[in-house]
Amino acid sequence: MTKLAKVVDIRDDAASDEHQDALDPVQVPPNALDSEGIILSALLIGDETAERQFWACCEAGLSAAHFYASANAHVWDGIQRARLRHGRWDVALVAAAMREDRTLQLVGGAPYLAQLVDCTPAAANLLLHVGEVVEKAKQRRLIEACQHVAVKMRHGELSHDGARKELRAHFEEMKR
Repeated sequence: MTKLAKVVDIRDDAASDEHQDALDPVQVPPNALDSEGIILSALLIGDETAERQFWACCEAGLSAAHFYASANAHVWDGIQRARLRHGRWDVALVAAAMREDRTLQLVGGAPYLAQLVDCTPAAANLLLHVGEVVEKAKQRRLIEACQHVAVKMRHGELSHDGARKELRAHFEEMKR
């Protein structure tokens, strides 16, 4: 199995700390799984504070694409769908929205949502956690861009100057 395939497998099983600990740290992409859980835990409560926190997360630029664990990205999307469908959300409405969209079983069902709710949210520091999740996502994008260029260079598809131009284009795209 290639290193890239291992990275994909790790992302699909990102919630497993034991799995990550057993791997070479070089193979595990940057992530902030604890922060992802804290963010979702704070939002799944679904009260007025959670709504303010949700909007603060959105203003900080957080999106499903920033989550390392695909399960957490699905939960973030479930919160969004429940909010759009009902104008509000709680764990039951999120579970219902995810069930309708057939994503609830992808995350491990209602027990995964319950596990997130059981986490103690650090609401006062929520934006610090959002910043950490966004930063780790940017690091993963940069690593992916460098790996993509490296593969092209190994196959003789890019010269040194071509690689610099392609990386510069990736850097410019990441600024947006």
